[in-house]
Amino acid sequence: MKQIANIEREFLDLDPDNKIAHIRMVFEKPGDIFYENAAAKIPIIDESFYEGIFHAFDLAPKHYKVDLEVLFSDLEEYDEAELEQIFRKNVKLASVVKLRERKDQNRLALMLCGIGLVFILISIGLEQVPFANETLKSILAYILDIMATVPFWGAMEIYLISNNEQRKFVAEKLLQFHQISFHKVPETS
Repeated sequence: MKQIANIEREFLDLDPDNKIAHIRMVFEKPGDIFYENAAAKIPIIDESFYEGIFHAFDLAPKHYKVDLEVLFSDLEEYDEAELEQIFRKNVKLASVVKLRERKDQNRLALMLCGIGLVFILISIGLEQVPFANETLKSILAYILDIMATVPFWGAMEIYLISNNEQRKFVAEKLLQFHQISFHKVPETS
């Protein structure tokens, strides 16, 4: 069992004293981590690069921070500081996009609540209307109750589960991040 518990040590460069996992990602050139079809002032980092970072975080032992070093065989026209700035600006862009998505989800949740409220009001109004056939009235009331409940459940799923999962995921990754650096692969003699 001890062999399984320490398997990370065989794959990762771990600093147990400082609880830091040193992870290196190697690419041919910075263009490999940028989204190819984006015509932007600043290069946009491709989603696959973020997926690689998150995978690196998953490999690190629990309670360890990640010190990520991104190496390139050829820096192209970039320098290390410029690559770090591009990364920081891309992280800000990604957070703005996620915030916009969350606002859209919250609007959808409010619309679902409104739809559910309309069905509740119709159901209450239906109770006030005299019906010749009480069975039909009961069936309609039952259907309206379901039609009111489903949108409320959808809204609560968005508010309580989806938003919370996103916040928890981002918070965990930010807390686990120690630092990131971009360098040229050292030349060997």
